[in-house]
Amino acid sequence: MANSAGSIGLGLVIVKHVAGVHQAQVQLESKPQEGTKVTVKF
Repeated sequence: MANSAGSIGLGLVIVKHVAGVHQAQVQLESKPQEGTKVTVKF
C-alpha cells in the first residue's frame, strides 16, 4: 500500500511519536503542486 511517492507513510507516525515523547507540537502545511511542510516545535 504505497502512496504515489512510493512510501508507506511511516515518517509522520515516527514524527508524531517522537514529538509526543518530548511534548512537542507538530504542524503540517500542505500546498498542491508544492508539497508538504512539517514543523516540529520543542
